[in-house]
Amino acid sequence: MPLGEIIAEAVGEVVIYGVTYWTGYAFLSAVSLGQLEMAPLSTFSEKNKEKKKWYQADWSIWLRQNGKKKALRAELVVLTGLALWIVAGIAIFLAISTKGANQSHGGNGFQPSPHADDLQKKWKQFSR
Repeated sequence: MPLGEIIAEAVGEVVIYGVTYWTGYAFLSAVSLGQLEMAPLSTFSEKNKEKKKWYQADWSIWLRQNGKKKALRAELVVLTGLALWIVAGIAIFLAISTKGANQSHGGNGFQPSPHADDLQKKWKQFSR
């Protein structure tokens, strides 16, 4: 693997994880009014210190560190931030696409079919 690729991957991970972590951290802090303890980003991929069998996964959403209160895992904070960025991206895409549709169709974004008058006449005849 070339050196440039290694550097790009490391910087990309740091930027993506950092941006999504701080987005998730800000959102979860605002929603919980600062009451939710969150593990720092440096604890990403850290496991709880309990003895488990090799085949048992640690599915807990809480990270328990010695001498500290339990905190929400950094992975979940990053996942929350990533979900927020995805939702924001979809919202921006929909806002842009509907804005373009409104401009190209005369402002209301809906153009009736040329056969709409025929259908209305048939419906009136049928409903009598």
